[in-house]
Amino acid sequence: MAPRTKASSSENVFEVEYILQARITKARKSKRKEWRYLVKWAGFSREHNSWEPERNFNKTSGNMIDQFWAKVDLGDRDRTNLGQFTKIGEEFFPTNRPPKDKKRKVSVENVSAPPSKIQKVEEEGDAGPEHSDAEDSE
Repeated sequence: MAPRTKASSSENVFEVEYILQARITKARKSKRKEWRYLVKWAGFSREHNSWEPERNFNKTSGNMIDQFWAKVDLGDRDRTNLGQFTKIGEEFFPTNRPPKDKKRKVSVENVSAPPSKIQKVEEEGDAGPEHSDAEDSE
């Protein structure tokens, strides 16, 4: 399922929540190097994340590219000079990662672990996060 259309009749426009990482690739038709960005789409789970070429970003989301690169250490390389990037597939990450989705915070009741793991925890006498040995000694 693709991200929802934000606006437009002839062109699908989607809202970028943030950029997770970048990598250098070869463009399909010209075989020239290009940047692709792993995009987290606003209003969608991470399973909808997709790699997008820089040309797919509009002016508003293009600012997000600049914000992303401001958080990446390229050493003495210039991201606009693709000749400085010789390794196809090289990936770049921001120094501070975006926040995790709130959906990823799960309680013990919502975890679907294999039965063997659940049994092992019960056998070891782990009472879970609500109960600790420190509370018993008080």
